[in-house]
Amino acid sequence: PEQLHGVWTVQLDGAGPHWLLQLGPHPEHQGSLRGELTQGALRYPVVADLDGRDFTLEESHDGRRIAATWLGEVVPGSCGQVLQGERLGPQAHRQSFRMQR
Repeated sequence: PEQLHGVWTVQLDGAGPHWLLQLGPHPEHQGSLRGELTQGALRYPVVADLDGRDFTLEESHDGRRIAATWLGEVVPGSCGQVLQGERLGPQAHRQSFRMQR
């Protein structure tokens, strides 16, 4: 998980404005990550885990409930610098995502 610490650029569905994702160590759960997903004035708290190549992120809009779950993996050959997968939002709305340094 330490390789995910720092700032990432996130693109949803390959179009539209990008988001910034800041990740760091989770203060209460060793080996997990905590951070913030931002775009302009929008700021959403997140928690994340990396298990091998499998990446999971939970996004909240109120700090209590999960608004979306991101499931993805490290892109082979990217040396851990690119992740891609799918964001599962409200009403089972699905969006592809790509994160990179």
